[in-house]
This record gives sequence, structure tokens and C-alpha cells, in this order.
Amino acid sequence: HSHSHSHSHSHSHSHKDDPETKFGITSFVYTRRRPFHPDRLKSVIKKLPIKSSSSNGQEGWAIPGVDASSETSENPMRNILRSKGFVWLSTYHRVALFWSHAGQFFDLKDFGMYWAATPLKFWPKSQEELREIIDDFGSKDLEWGDRRQEIVFIGVGMAKEKIESLLDDCLLTDEEMELYRESASEFPDLVAVDWSADPPRPRSRK
Repeated sequence: HSHSHSHSHSHSHSHKDDPETKFGITSFVYTRRRPFHPDRLKSVIKKLPIKSSSSNGQEGWAIPGVDASSETSENPMRNILRSKGFVWLSTYHRVALFWSHAGQFFDLKDFGMYWAATPLKFWPKSQEELREIIDDFGSKDLEWGDRRQEIVFIGVGMAKEKIESLLDDCLLTDEEMELYRESASEFPDLVAVDWSADPPRPRSRK
């Protein structure tokens, strides 16, 4: 089955008189075009200031309590109040996961098939929706369709570079990507974008 979803987040961060600015609340979007390793990602999720998780829908993703290190001042994840977005996990090649964290609650669940893995007949017909999806594919130089990390983080006094570094360490290494590419070849994508068209449009892979 296919879920109609757009992976875009629009946030405005430039209003100097926002209450958010007064209270030191900032936000940023983490975006990468490489999958996370599930075990390394799990260890970072444990650093979030969470007490419970409802991730019983994804086997192996129940987070058992909070990691002791999340209480220490050296942990950059402790200043995150909310975070949400789309996760590309190496063990879920065809399915996007949705990351949802607010306060002490965290969830990571199936969001639906990636558009690249969804038969073209199930794609929306609206030109506006098609444009949004094709934007998610990025450019002709990217090989993995609309797969990517796109997580919005909101917090107080966040160390953006340190948070990004923790997450970057969860991404597959070059060697792991070769294994991923080999495994993914058994489940070839069904749709590609014809970038030579004006405007670019989806086409079925034959």
C-alpha cells in the first residue's frame, strides 16, 4: 500500500521579536542522503531526555528507559525539547520511518512506502503534489530517490554541530554503503525521475 505524503517542512527562524527568540528556543533541520545504522541510531535516541517510548510497532525499537548519560551536561541531546521528521534506516529500504519526539515521549514508526518504491499508478495526479515529491528526489546526481534523513530539532541552547556530529556517526560508512547497495539491488526501485523533461516528471523503471 502507498501513503500519500510530502517530506517537506517549512519553518521560519528569522523573526527577532518571536517569543521563541526571547526564551532562547531555536530550531534546525538535519538533512542527509545516507541511511542510519539501526544500532548506532538507537544509542543516540537513548540520549534524548525521554522516559518512555511507544515504539512497540517496530520490533527492536522499544527504548528501555533513559540512558544515564542523557542526564549529563556533556550530552548535547538533553537540550532538545521536540523533534520530528523522516528517517531512512538501512534495515527499511522501501519504507520511510517517522521520528516523533515531544518532551519525554518518543516514537519511531512506519510512515509508508518511499515514492521511489511505489508503483507509478499509485502516485498522485496533482501537479502540485508531483512537484513536492520530485523535490524530495533532490537532483539527477542522487541515486536513492526520495530516501533521506530530514529531522527538525527544537530546543533551548542546542549545540547544533555536536548534535549533527552524533547523528553523522550513525550514518553508514562507505564500506557499509557498499553492502547496503548490494542488498538493495534485490529490491530495485519502481520509479525514477526524468530530469530531462521540463518540468521533470516521474517515469516507471523498466
